[in-house]
Amino acid sequence: MGTVKAVCISEKRGTNKTPVEWADFVENWGIRGDAHAGNWHRQVSLLSFETIQAFRERGAEVDYGAFGENLVIEGYDFARLPLGTRVLCGEVLLEITQIGKECHSHCEIYKKMGECIMPTQGVFAVVLKGGRIAVGERAACIPPNLFGTIASRPKDADCVLATVIEGRNAGEQALWIDRVLRFCSSPDAFFSKHAQQFYDAEKSGLISMDGRSVFCEKIGGRKNLVVCGAGHVSVPIIALGKRLGFFVTAIDDRESFAQTAKAAGADEVCCESFETALKRVDKSRDTYFVIVTRGHQYDIGCLRIAVKKAHAYIGMMGSRTRADAVKEQLRTEGVPEQLLKQIHAPIGLAIGAESPEEIAISVMAQIIWTKNREKRIGTYDAMLLAYLTREKGEGKEMALCTIVEKHGSAPREVGTKMLVLEDGSLVGTIGGGAAEHEIRREALTLLQKGGSFVQKRLQLTADDAAGQGMVCGGTILVILQKI
Repeated sequence: MGTVKAVCISEKRGTNKTPVEWADFVENWGIRGDAHAGNWHRQVSLLSFETIQAFRERGAEVDYGAFGENLVIEGYDFARLPLGTRVLCGEVLLEITQIGKECHSHCEIYKKMGECIMPTQGVFAVVLKGGRIAVGERAACIPPNLFGTIASRPKDADCVLATVIEGRNAGEQALWIDRVLRFCSSPDAFFSKHAQQFYDAEKSGLISMDGRSVFCEKIGGRKNLVVCGAGHVSVPIIALGKRLGFFVTAIDDRESFAQTAKAAGADEVCCESFETALKRVDKSRDTYFVIVTRGHQYDIGCLRIAVKKAHAYIGMMGSRTRADAVKEQLRTEGVPEQLLKQIHAPIGLAIGAESPEEIAISVMAQIIWTKNREKRIGTYDAMLLAYLTREKGEGKEMALCTIVEKHGSAPREVGTKMLVLEDGSLVGTIGGGAAEHEIRREALTLLQKGGSFVQKRLQLTADDAAGQGMVCGGTILVILQKI
């Protein structure tokens, strides 16, 4: 355990920070009132107390905050901790995102001492969970967990995970969030050198570089379903959206209808005007808007806002005549034709749906089709992350199995994942049948023999598949990682 020796803030950049008794830390922002807070990867800076003391013993007369540090903690050598390490102080949870920094202009300390410790000994972090930190509080460092970093990243952040599957140091991994290296299994310049190539890849898949085969995985954020209106059609849409793993936000300005949406299982219910609530909805390419309000005037208000936000889907309920009238109104207001063409109206697939439940199926089927047609990114669903972050299955060994390459008509796409627990039980599926049985057997062998990483290529012809009661054949390459 460590101890917080100082908390420091500054209202302007380029000035020394001033020690305070306590400070409020804001999730994904930094310290309230500090000039370096913001939506970036260096929200909070930390220095080890022992490093400052050693510098003082060499004759440096420096107060806390002189190096621009926010937190001084005794008991840990932060510069030696790996990226992704977490620091817990009371309710506040930080994650280390950078070690050291480039000094563009030498500070007064450097001019006097010939060096400054912040460029090599300082570390930077983001705030994963907010709260208050006061001088004298205890602090604990938590070993890095790549999957914990994935689970707690901002939901609209670009995320890339690279795994070496063949060549030197197979199994080595690195994770970027918003193009910043947040986690690395070992400090390897290889990952930094090729970072741009990982981001430039159009979708998840294998990349060959420097004699290594690397699986580059673009990881999607949380899928958000925003339902405008909480009438009789909305209820089964909300329930089905939850069953399909969406985070569901329901909006209705009528209290009784808002309560109905809550009872249907919506994760968040906004009982206020549609415009007010929609303006607060986070911009995300993984947001799906379903507009099923009670009137023409409400539809237009919702569409005005939705089409201008990042989105994956917008659908509006109503006849074609009503939909055309709404689009024409927006067209006269200057909404670009390209955006209007993205609106699915009438909403849902044309399956002759009549009841609210059938309409909900047609709407969610259209959303699923939209979500899956590009298959550009992988996902970690909530149950999988619960095991990978040890919220479930604590103390159990497990193997994560990921499809990194496929050919032919194999049923699941690149990026599909399955966990095999030490007792043989499965979390998720990579397609079932003989292929999944073989991967399960390989995973248990990996766990029993004490290995950490292996890859397995499975080839199943159409005749083989039919003989084993399967619909699909094809070839898949699967990597297995002991967790």
